[in-house]
Amino acid sequence: MGLIYTNELVGEILGAAERAYEYTLEGYSGIQKFTRQDIARSPTCRVVSVALGLELSEKGIPVKPDSRQGVRIDEHRYLTLQTNLGELVIDPTWKQFTPIGPIHPNFSDVAIATREEMIYMAERAGISEVDRRFWAPKGMFEEPDNRPVYEKIAAAIDAGIV
Repeated sequence: MGLIYTNELVGEILGAAERAYEYTLEGYSGIQKFTRQDIARSPTCRVVSVALGLELSEKGIPVKPDSRQGVRIDEHRYLTLQTNLGELVIDPTWKQFTPIGPIHPNFSDVAIATREEMIYMAERAGISEVDRRFWAPKGMFEEPDNRPVYEKIAAAIDAGIV
């Protein structure tokens, strides 16, 4: 079943995300200039997700890293958590896929939603169908096949095709 979804749990996730954003800003300070407002819309999913995962793990919240291949980018990383509502997506950089320009203020920087809710929220935020695939339940969309050739060969060997 997993953890019980409560407002307290959401608060813990949001607080941990703020610390993860701050760590990311500190880490990028000598490399690239980000502000706190920029970081949730930046392509830093790997770094922010790892920092958030560490923060949540220290609080005893058993998140797991997850990622999906994309069409326009190789991969997008985020976290998942099993709760009484099912699997939740926790994505601190989901806004990087929103259209350029202002985003409705009701959309949190951190997405905390079931996969189905995430797809709905992403659609409402103007994220393209191609990019909504990152959070979709397996089988909802046809998976992009942009893996390097060696991965395709390895998969064929594992499947006993070759």
